[in-house]
Amino acid sequence: MIMSKPDWDLVVKPGYRGNEPKPDIIQVTVAYRDPKVAEILTDAVIGSLTQQAKKQLAPEFEVHANAERIQDRVVIFFLISQKK
Repeated sequence: MIMSKPDWDLVVKPGYRGNEPKPDIIQVTVAYRDPKVAEILTDAVIGSLTQQAKKQLAPEFEVHANAERIQDRVVIFFLISQKK
């Protein structure tokens, strides 16, 4: 699924193993194009958002996140998988 707005893009990609009806992993990418948002999304803020996502999805899911700054933009990558 892809959603685009003037200031951001959201991409959600489920990953399936075999013929399972539910995805075993979900990749979520959020890209912010507005330089003002990039200023607000400091490393500390991104870390806090990541911790909130981990708490909200625990204990069933694991959440891994990585952020990259590309010029005046911020891209956050989330990888969500079910705990085994």
